[in-house]
Amino acid sequence: MRMWLISLLLLAPVVSQANVTVVPKVVQQGLWQDEACTADAARAKESSCLCEADVTYIEIAGIPNADAINATIAKRATDAISSLDNGGCSGKKITAAKDADLPSHDQNDFAAKVDFENDALLSISISGWWYGEGAAHGNPWADSMIIDKVTGKVLQASDIIGDLPAANRYIYDALKENTDTFLSSCGDDENHYLPCPKEPKAYVADEKAIGYLAVDEKGLSVNFNVYAVGPYAVGAIDVAIPAKFVKYPAIKQLDGAKHAG
Repeated sequence: MRMWLISLLLLAPVVSQANVTVVPKVVQQGLWQDEACTADAARAKESSCLCEADVTYIEIAGIPNADAINATIAKRATDAISSLDNGGCSGKKITAAKDADLPSHDQNDFAAKVDFENDALLSISISGWWYGEGAAHGNPWADSMIIDKVTGKVLQASDIIGDLPAANRYIYDALKENTDTFLSSCGDDENHYLPCPKEPKAYVADEKAIGYLAVDEKGLSVNFNVYAVGPYAVGAIDVAIPAKFVKYPAIKQLDGAKHAG
C-alpha cells in the first residue's frame, strides 16, 4: 500500500541530475517500540507498542536560493510528523520484522524527491501517508514544488497561469465530465448529499488551493488528493491544463499531446 511513497532516490548515494545535486536526509526510519513495553515480553509485539516510520527528504545544491528551498522541504518533513496525533514514532528503535509478522500498528511516511528536471525547471514532489492503528485505511497526500532553476524562484499559480478564473472554469468543467468525481454525480437523486458548487472554486490559486500544480515532460496539470474532488476509493485525480492558460515560457514549452486544446 505504501510502496508508491518510497523513493529509491532517497536510499541511494548522492547523485547529480544535470547541475543539481541531491542529498538524501532521514528524520525517522524503521520500527520503534514504546519504552513501556520493552520490559514486558508479552506486550512487546502488541499494536499499541509499535510504530513504523519512513520519513525522509532531500537537500539540493547547484541552483540559486537552494538554502531557502531546502529549509522549506525540511520543514514540510518535520511538520508532517509533528502534526500527527502521536507526534511520530518514539521509544526504542528495534530490528524491523516482516510486516506479515506484525500486528496492525501506527505507520508514518513522508518522502520528497526530484521527479522532473530540464535545463529551465526543477520539480520536487512531496508525499505523505499516515495510518493510525485500527483505522479503516491509511491517509495519503501529495504536493509539488515547481522551481525556476535559473532564478531559484519557487513558482506560484499566478506566476504560471495567465488567467486564473478562466483556468479554474476549465478545471471545473473537466471535473464535471469526469465520472469519478463528486461533481459528475452531485445533485442526482441518489447523491443529493454531495457538495455541488455552482461556480468554480479555487482549484488552482496562490493560497488555499484545492489542488496543486505539477509539471512533467508533457506539460502542466492540477492534481487533487483523495477526498478533495472525489471519493477515497478513486484515489488522486488530475486534470491536464492546456498551454493556452499557461504564461510561464519554460512551462508552456512543455505542452504535449495530452494538453492539446
